[in-house]
Amino acid sequence: MKNPWVKYTLIRLGSFIVLTSILTSVGFDWVFAVMVAAVLSFAFSLIFLSKMRDQMSSGVYKRINKGAGAPDEESDLENMILDEKSKKL
Repeated sequence: MKNPWVKYTLIRLGSFIVLTSILTSVGFDWVFAVMVAAVLSFAFSLIFLSKMRDQMSSGVYKRINKGAGAPDEESDLENMILDEKSKKL
């Protein structure tokens, strides 16, 4: 899988489902098993999935700053209008 979002999400969901099924098969109540599995899968992802989180965050950063170098004429126009209004006040 090339997409880090899909890979990370599937691993997180998979760990949650596996932990929930193990805890319910051991005899825990399903509500308690879900809560414990959520906490444990969160801890697992914090400890072992840091590289994937870094890949995801760099992807988000690149997507947000994709057009950062291009000037935004509409925003320049809006800024000019606001500057003119503030000068009149």
